[in-house]
Amino acid sequence: MNKIKNVLYNKSHPLWVFIQQFALRGLLGIKFLLIARLLDPVDVGLITIALISLTLTEALTEMGLMQAIVQNKNRVEHIRVIWTLQFIRGFIITVILLILNNYVVILFNEPDAKYILFLAAFVPLIKNVSSSNFYYAVRDKNFKVISIIYGLTGLIDLVGSIILIAIFKDPIFAIASLLIAELIKSILTHVVFGWTIKFDFRFYLIKDLLVYGRWIWGNSISSFFVNQFDKIIASTFLGTKILGLYQMGQKVTQMAIADISFAAGQYLFPQFSQMYRNNNNDRNLKKFYSNVMLLMIGFSVVISSFVIIYAKQIILIVFGIGWEEMNNIIKLMIISSSLSAITYVSVVYNRAIGKPKKVTIVSYIQLIVFVSLCFILVHPLNINGLILGNIISYLLGLLLLNYSFENKIKYVINSVKENYVMVIVTTGIIALMLTINKVTPSILGFFLSLVFLMFGVFYLGQKFMKRRPTDSLETM
Repeated sequence: MNKIKNVLYNKSHPLWVFIQQFALRGLLGIKFLLIARLLDPVDVGLITIALISLTLTEALTEMGLMQAIVQNKNRVEHIRVIWTLQFIRGFIITVILLILNNYVVILFNEPDAKYILFLAAFVPLIKNVSSSNFYYAVRDKNFKVISIIYGLTGLIDLVGSIILIAIFKDPIFAIASLLIAELIKSILTHVVFGWTIKFDFRFYLIKDLLVYGRWIWGNSISSFFVNQFDKIIASTFLGTKILGLYQMGQKVTQMAIADISFAAGQYLFPQFSQMYRNNNNDRNLKKFYSNVMLLMIGFSVVISSFVIIYAKQIILIVFGIGWEEMNNIIKLMIISSSLSAITYVSVVYNRAIGKPKKVTIVSYIQLIVFVSLCFILVHPLNINGLILGNIISYLLGLLLLNYSFENKIKYVINSVKENYVMVIVTTGIIALMLTINKVTPSILGFFLSLVFLMFGVFYLGQKFMKRRPTDSLETM
């Protein structure tokens, strides 16, 4: 009971970050899974086209304000200047999307996407009128209130979209509910964190933030193409149905691993930044990073093993009949998502220690390799070629991000020694799942393995929750 009270009253407890990210990304994933049962792959592909357009324009105008405010050693003021810049960004995105509506329809060769794209264009404007004090809530690690706001609006989006689509059978309502949820979220940020709607065009006052943020901007563009270019290729060369299958396969694997890594990253970025701001704490920071990386690798391997072993059962239970073509897609995608999850921890670490430029350069190298591989592999391997290109590019990015990490071998060995029990437990769980699948290759074996999987996830989650920067104090 005391532990529960400690979590409830501790605004910076990591559990709140996972709740926030579950609300932000997990509920969105659940929304798509439920929509997949109500609509066919073509309709899901239409929604995907709208979301790709949103992601692209947001990436092209990303300013990295949140990361700059959190990472900066000094507390940045001029909140209304920040809000003005944020609002201008949202306005520009909306105008661009409205102007380019017909061109996007032509690009994807899908006329039915026109009205969905029109409605989706207003989402960025609504999102960017939110209170800029939100950034300071992240810096101060006030994760509790943030998670409540995101949880409430995420549920509104989920419930609203499912009810409306169930009644009208039209994919446009997936975007309509998102628009309503974002409006409520923006209003709540002003109510909770303070009203910041007032124009102030003195952008020179936040010059330092913009200098840091330009590398976040550069990285966001390359990340978009790494994460979304495969969908553009899938739609253009393989059709909207394949895009729908691809999108849903990606949603399943993202929810399983990548979204949880993103949540961990939201918690770790302020932690890494705080340790970096404290002078003479380099060894402790590196040890903390090494231990977290080992945890993420263990988590990714356990989840990936389960999905690869039981891909058919997962598709049947989650999507039902008609989605069987997704079997091989999911098996390859879970590997890609695992590498993405591990790489994201390295991205967060490098940004926190003041190296956003390095992250951006690596991401563009990764992008060049990925795009090249997409065009080379899509014809002989079809959809599998796109996923394979993703896997290779993530491997390259992970290696480059950690190339300059000094004494990496020593830290890895020490981390494995310190966490040898975790290594044994995760290896044992994988061995058990493989054995169960051979002995009981049925739905019973699936649920039995699921029990062991949940135990492993709970065990690794507990290890992460207990992991604090102070745990990394050492005498190496």
